[in-house]
Amino acid sequence: LAGIVHHTASTNNYTAAQAPAQMRNLYAYFTQSLNYADMGYNSLVDKYGTIYEGRSGCAVGAVGCDSATIPVQGAHTAGLNINTFGVSAIGNYDVLAPQNPEAMVESIASLMAWKLAPFGLDPNASASILSTDTSGSSKYRAGQTAITQVISAHRDVGKTACPGRYLYPYMAAIRARATTLLEPVIQGVKVTPTLVSSNDTSPVNVSAMIPSNANWSVDVKNVGSGESVVETSGTQTLTGPISFTWDRKDSDGLFVPVGRYAVSVNAS
Repeated sequence: LAGIVHHTASTNNYTAAQAPAQMRNLYAYFTQSLNYADMGYNSLVDKYGTIYEGRSGCAVGAVGCDSATIPVQGAHTAGLNINTFGVSAIGNYDVLAPQNPEAMVESIASLMAWKLAPFGLDPNASASILSTDTSGSSKYRAGQTAITQVISAHRDVGKTACPGRYLYPYMAAIRARATTLLEPVIQGVKVTPTLVSSNDTSPVNVSAMIPSNANWSVDVKNVGSGESVVETSGTQTLTGPISFTWDRKDSDGLFVPVGRYAVSVNAS
């Protein structure tokens, strides 16, 4: 999978209120002028950073069919539409610089991160895409393999100036922001109960969401002495929950004395 950044090469002269009309114009261009069944781009971003859905993954009347993992094939990069995701900036950025580049970068990077996340892809890595192009619009003819970055610009693989001389310099910023958004984090750490009676022998339950490919550990320490009481660890193949039930015993199998204990969840 790879993400391709485009521009629509249409007018830059629109207000925020007029931006939806630009989407309608583009939809008419693809479906009426080009006779496509839907918009060519998977998603679009206007000059204010507003995100729009382009090509739908749903049949008419269907529900629950759009998500990051659904391989909706667009029509945006000649010969390389299979297993790629096209995001297009609304406007012509070969003639004018983005009006609000920070918002545009944030939106494009967010879309890319959302699409790449389920596949665990690094925005700075390389992708290999087999070309099917017979039009001559691609730098790679049918049967050739395009080696490009996981987040690329149309001009990196196609014979075009797209996404324009003024948007292209922001590709590094888009990759960097997507990388930050995709940094794995521990989420939803929960310890229950947090207060127990010395007369109660019920366990303490620890849970958390751990990112894929992470080596994780749960460590219980005596706050007073700073010594580790018990520790467990594992490796998470896919992003998902881990749970640890502490029976309130130390590593020797003895009940710990009354006191304060700190529970830490770590992953690398």
